[in-house]
Amino acid sequence: VGRAYHYLFDVVTKPLQDAQKDAFVKQKLLEIKQIKRSRDIQLSTKIATTRDRVWWMLGFYTTMGAVSIGRMMILKQFSPLPLSYVPYVLVPFLVTYQADFAYGTKCDRINRMATAIREEEDFWFNEPLELPEILKEPYFKMMEETNKQLKDMNKPPEKHWAK
Repeated sequence: VGRAYHYLFDVVTKPLQDAQKDAFVKQKLLEIKQIKRSRDIQLSTKIATTRDRVWWMLGFYTTMGAVSIGRMMILKQFSPLPLSYVPYVLVPFLVTYQADFAYGTKCDRINRMATAIREEEDFWFNEPLELPEILKEPYFKMMEETNKQLKDMNKPPEKHWAK
């Protein structure tokens, strides 16, 4: 009687345990995907912000150089150096940089640049993650199911984010 009871119990609970295990693994895979996506967004945004800052600083130094060369041509002398002009030019440049972020389109430009970095450029963080062997089979199964659902909805398949 005990064996029959345990057999019946195993027959009933085994599918539930398997379903729970599959759900847990799928949840972990989705967590890994979200962490990767968050990291990719953070890194690409930092790169885009740095690129934007470089362009602004390039503009500042170009302006300072042009003003210095113009001054030297007008005065026909190379001294004294116009270093005292730096604060008068730098502060408005920095205020304009911050005002562009607060009131202008800098956020949109950085977002577009960060999206382009993630989608078009070859950085190490754009490569698929290397999953542990135990998660590879569930990952490929999940991706197959997801892409099938997307295809049924007439949407493009999701790109692999792990391998």
